Amino acid sequence: MEWLRNHKLPVLGIVLLAAAISWINWPAADAAYPSREGVSPVMVSTTAAAPQYALHILFIGNSFTFYHAIPKQLVDIASSDPGNPTQFTVQSVTLAGITLKELWNDGKAAAAIRSRRWDYVVLQEVSSWALMPQWVLQTMDYGKRFNTLITQDGARTLLYMTWVNKPGSHWYTDPEFSYARNPDYMLRTFITQTYRLADKLGAMPVDVG
Repeated sequence: MEWLRNHKLPVLGIVLLAAAISWINWPAADAAYPSREGVSPVMVSTTAAAPQYALHILFIGNSFTFYHAIPKQLVDIASSDPGNPTQFTVQSVTLAGITLKELWNDGKAAAAIRSRRWDYVVLQEVSSWALMPQWVLQTMDYGKRFNTLITQDGARTLLYMTWVNKPGSHWYTDPEFSYARNPDYMLRTFITQTYRLADKLGAMPVDVG
């Protein structure tokens, strides 16, 4: 795991991707990493020797973040390499089906941002936000609010881009969700809108799954 020893930001992207794979094997992931929403405890990774670096990461989102305890998986993966010199301090604020607007208005996410100096704050919007113009505008608004709060103390905003529904999903056949159209359209739209938002905020998109 040489990349873990020499790099900071790539660690988060790669580990998020690795952790998201747990969705494929639900029974095993459910047993090892039970899903819990809310404000998590602060989790700290271990290092074999005294840590040389510290990385503080806050996750804000919904079930795409808390399902299978992705923030805890990040801590465990960081702890699994005996040669890793970086200590990870991780916390999450999550609630099922919640939007960034609702997370902002709830106040707990903002309080967590203010609670310590973070290096990165990962924002994960409700999974269908990019598919409807009014949702895009709302996400742009509240993404900007969060980003202003995040960056005022020197942290960096990361945008967690969720994955699309599998072919054959009711999202593509149920008239209520006809705006999703098909997996290819959904993926292209997610990519376009996430990278557009990242550009406007000066944030970094993280392609998860």
